[in-house]
Amino acid sequence: MAKFLLPLLLMMMLCAPLHGAGTQLQSVAPAEDVPGAEIVLRGGPFDGTVRVVLGELRIRPSRIYSRHLFFKVPPIKPGQYSLSLIQAGSPAPGDFSFRVIPPRPAIVALRPWKFYACAYPLELHLELELSQSPPGTSILLNGSAIPYESQQQNRVSIELPLLPEGLHEIKLVTPQRQESLPSSLYFDATPQIFTIEQEDDRVNAYSLIISGRNFFATSKLSINNRIVGASEPAGSASDHLEYIDCNSLRYIRYPTGASPETTELRVINPDGRQSPPYSLNLR
Repeated sequence: MAKFLLPLLLMMMLCAPLHGAGTQLQSVAPAEDVPGAEIVLRGGPFDGTVRVVLGELRIRPSRIYSRHLFFKVPPIKPGQYSLSLIQAGSPAPGDFSFRVIPPRPAIVALRPWKFYACAYPLELHLELELSQSPPGTSILLNGSAIPYESQQQNRVSIELPLLPEGLHEIKLVTPQRQESLPSSLYFDATPQIFTIEQEDDRVNAYSLIISGRNFFATSKLSINNRIVGASEPAGSASDHLEYIDCNSLRYIRYPTGASPETTELRVINPDGRQSPPYSLNLR
């Protein structure tokens, strides 16, 4: 009887499923990250019993596939930790090391994000909402540190300089040289006309106030493609333009006829940028 039982037992042992048999851990990516980050482990084959062992912690994967799985780094102190797998209660071959790094600083919000090339100091005020920014964190604007003032917890304000038109990068750097992802500011240098109103009549001319933005002392005015520049010498009787401020110009016009005609005006800045056309009836 025994000679029949022994082969039967051997066959049953060979046919029984071996949980975790052949399972192994082959790679970890990335090899370091912050708490809350999702890490991918490759190897397998994996099943629903697999657990990640990080230091002394057992972690249930967030997603499990046959040959790879994902888990999230728990909120633990920065440092170097051993990393391995257990499946069906048995350790899987493959031991790795994983480094938990401090959370990266971040710019949560940036207000406003758009500025104008011709602006007053109060119009260049920027506020940032930050996270994970320890004491000593620097704020870099286009790669250079810029002074800032702390308003309240996780909020700072910056008085920006005037910058050329285009996108400008702003980011955080901690004393440990950790960098945030960059955020962008945009400076708009294109002039724009909002309104044109007659100011007063002179003996043989009248003046118009042009209101808008991004006007400069050297801006010019296109009137039906005829260019008018800055003030003419005293005593001259020709159209000219007077600069008031970033938002206002005065156009002195000498009428060309008694009947009003449709006239198209554009402001042209020194860099060649032009405002969209503004039409009105002028004498």
